[in-house]
Amino acid sequence: MVKPHYLPLDAEDHTDSQSYPRHDYHGPDLPPKTLNTWKMAFLLSLFINVLLFALLAYDTNGTLRDLLTSRNRFPVQGQLTYTPAEPSIEYKLVKFHLGLGHDIPIYEQQPSPLVDEAWNELTKYALARIPKSEMSRMPNNTWPVPNTADSPEYMVAPDVFHALHCLDLLRMLNWPEHYSDSFPLFQKGHFEHCVGHIRQSLMCFGDMTPNVYQWSRNHGQAFMRTDVAHTCRDFDKLKQWMDDHWLDFDEEAFRLDIFGNPVPWSSQ
Repeated sequence: MVKPHYLPLDAEDHTDSQSYPRHDYHGPDLPPKTLNTWKMAFLLSLFINVLLFALLAYDTNGTLRDLLTSRNRFPVQGQLTYTPAEPSIEYKLVKFHLGLGHDIPIYEQQPSPLVDEAWNELTKYALARIPKSEMSRMPNNTWPVPNTADSPEYMVAPDVFHALHCLDLLRMLNWPEHYSDSFPLFQKGHFEHCVGHIRQSLMCFGDMTPNVYQWSRNHGQAFMRTDVAHTCRDFDKLKQWMDDHWLDFDEEAFRLDIFGNPVPWSSQ
């Protein structure tokens, strides 16, 4: 159940518990028929609760639990296709930063060792390893992790971390004097790929949270406020899933089969 800790913009709390009069009931005793009705309702409620408790106790695969908590999830964890990270997908309210004035997160600040470290923490999660049982549920095949033939594992790259990698490269373009001349986006097609991938990711999730316009004394007009609360996937839980499944790799892993043998160029 989402428990947001978010105050709307310009919100004022007008709630005063003392402004609501107490209404103590001093009416006549309920007649026997009404008492019997309440007694039956209580017993029925007790029976339903005991039944639900028993079902949950035997709900080993979590199907009933997921159904009962589904109002905080869009489709099944927001996915129409299977993702191995499904158990980690939860939703919460997140208030965006305006990104202007004093409200600038570290990711958008000028280059520094701290800024680079913050981005590295986001983009280091390139690959994850999953067992064959989870890979077989995916709509597409994927490459095996070398030397895992005895207990097969496979590579996946959750898309959000690839999109963040692309965004980081675009960020670096804004500071050419700080970053190396051997910049990856200078590779033919890489820049276009990253722009297109971020565009498709934004269009895919289609966040329709309404930004609002409020009067700004600095601008002398109504000004768009993007620092509103959004319904977001809990990113900390996604990072935790990647931590638990992280595949530490080098480029050679993409040229080896599940037995650790080099794959000939001609192989398909």
